[in-house]
Amino acid sequence: MTGMSETAVEREIRLTIQRLADGWNRQDARLFSLAFTEPHDYVAINGHQMLRQSREDNEDMHRQVWNRLYPEGSRIELNVTGIRALTPDIAVAHATSENEFVAAGEKRSLAGSLTLVLVRSEEGWLIDAFHNGTREARFAGHLDQDG
Repeated sequence: MTGMSETAVEREIRLTIQRLADGWNRQDARLFSLAFTEPHDYVAINGHQMLRQSREDNEDMHRQVWNRLYPEGSRIELNVTGIRALTPDIAVAHATSENEFVAAGEKRSLAGSLTLVLVRSEEGWLIDAFHNGTREARFAGHLDQDG
């Protein structure tokens, strides 16, 4: 699924990923959860694993996230950076995220990197496995020359 022109499958997958952003930005947990299979695996940005969770569990979790972590608002932008077919009915997609939010009256941002495994279903392309992590401006791992 690489190349110059976007395929119908890529467009459908991008729409599924856009559903996540739309659900987040509207704080609509139901819309957000409809992008996922029943059940699905979800790894949050803090590394917390929620394996084989239902859409209802996903909804409940995101309502709590918006109420507890982002009561002053949050807006996310997702940018798909790659889509690759593994089979005709399974694909992996990568995206970056920019989350702008207000905490204690102060505007803040959080950059993320997502990996999604999507499957073709009767409902269209849905996310079966989702992994979200922070994206740092500088690599601070064992290959870092500065220590």
